[in-house]
Amino acid sequence: MTRELRIATRLTQRALALIVFNAELPERLTQKVIFYLLHIECGVSLPAIGAANGCTKQNVSKHINEVEGLRDNDPQLDSALTALEQIIAEA
Repeated sequence: MTRELRIATRLTQRALALIVFNAELPERLTQKVIFYLLHIECGVSLPAIGAANGCTKQNVSKHINEVEGLRDNDPQLDSALTALEQIIAEA
C-alpha cells in the first residue's frame, strides 16, 4: 500500500469515526462499523483497511461479516447503518 493510500484511508476512517460516534452505536461496535463503512460504502479494499489498522484482511473481513450478521437481526442497528450510509452517499 502506498503512503498516500494509507493516509487517505486513515483520514476517511477518522471522518467515519466522528459520524459513527454521533450515531450513538455501542462502543464495542464502533471499529467494526467503521471497517464495514470503509469497505461497503467507500470501496476501500480489505488489505488497505488492514494495513492502515495493523491487522490482516481476514480480521477486517471477520468484523465486517459480524456487522452484517448483527444488522440482519437488529432493526435498530439496521436503521443506524442505513442513516450512516445515507450520510456517506450525500457527501
